[in-house]
Amino acid sequence: MDCTGASSGRDRLALTAFALVVAVFGWQGLTDPDGALRAEQDHTITLSLSRQLATYHEYHPDFVYPLPAVVMKLALGALGTKPSSLLWMAILIAAGAGCVHALSLLLAPGPGRSRTAAPLLGALAIVYCVQWDYRAVNANTFFLALVLFSFVAFERAREGAAGALLAASVALKLYSAPLLALFALRGRWRAVGWMLAWSVVFFALVPALRFGPSTAWSLSGLWIDQLLATASPEAASRVTAYNVSLLTATRAWFGGSHDELTSAATVSARALGLAFASGVALWSWRTRERLVSDPSSMSTSRDTLTGVGLVLAGMLLLSPLAQPHHGVVLWPLAAVTADLALDPASSRGRRRAALAILAMACLALVAAPSGVDKAIAMNAAIFLLAGGGVLASAPRAGGVLDASQPPR
Repeated sequence: MDCTGASSGRDRLALTAFALVVAVFGWQGLTDPDGALRAEQDHTITLSLSRQLATYHEYHPDFVYPLPAVVMKLALGALGTKPSSLLWMAILIAAGAGCVHALSLLLAPGPGRSRTAAPLLGALAIVYCVQWDYRAVNANTFFLALVLFSFVAFERAREGAAGALLAASVALKLYSAPLLALFALRGRWRAVGWMLAWSVVFFALVPALRFGPSTAWSLSGLWIDQLLATASPEAASRVTAYNVSLLTATRAWFGGSHDELTSAATVSARALGLAFASGVALWSWRTRERLVSDPSSMSTSRDTLTGVGLVLAGMLLLSPLAQPHHGVVLWPLAAVTADLALDPASSRGRRRAALAILAMACLALVAAPSGVDKAIAMNAAIFLLAGGGVLASAPRAGGVLDASQPPR
């Protein structure tokens, strides 16, 4: 019996089912109950704001899209609002399937194991965030697909493609900019160079071709000012709906309302964010040192995916205006944790711990009511899944390495 063929068939069926489920979520986001196209969805809102920017050369106070993303929205909008919405949803559905495929390539489960099981179980753990991205018709799944395929190319030593895809993701959302450090930590300087070169193309050449050099330069300055203003803790007080940031959570811990900004809440949020970032930096450095001293000690792909997930989770944690659909970036950590939970070569204790982490993260995100409780749940899920990612990539107690990851 060909177990590989049967497994591949089940994987294709599972991937098709996933695409159909997110398509249903997307259709709910695109249309009203009577089937008409919804006017208020993130794609149409950002398209309208992009058109305003192109016309009046001024950034809306709550609009922080980089200029390359604005140019992309304007190009889609040239098709018309309804066709562009339908096309964007098709892109998001393809991006979701692409994320599953990229995660399966990075995790590379052993013979006889399903390639899609861990990515899909990870998606189930953060289903609250995934369904919101499709129902809001946002862009986080597309952004994550760019990031993941960048690191698929990175693991295959295709530095040019890795740099281009990472630069494209930064042009859409700045969350992925710190991932350049992972290229550097692994000594892949060609990938660093390609990423920086493509960033110049996306952030300088593309806006200059669309708006003209002088206007593009002026708009870039306005965007930086807007970004700095929006990144301040005070800016978070203006946007209360769906704000699940760490700052919102610390307000709740100190007894403040959703829109009250206290010094204790701000200091606590910054301290927790700094502690998380320091932990990520320490983990990355120690992983690099271990791989340098013993390159065959563990799958570099799993280490890489954990590093990607930790960096993206840290950026979500530090954002003062995080929203539920931004939690899609937790998918890499959820997938790594799920891979451990499904790995028959790992110890029963580690597998149970990983499964418990996934269950607690899912329950927290789904069960918590909106408002400050949802903010607390989101940030608890970030720390839980970060712990799961570190557990999945860590050696076993006593120095015996996890046999589930043979040297590659």
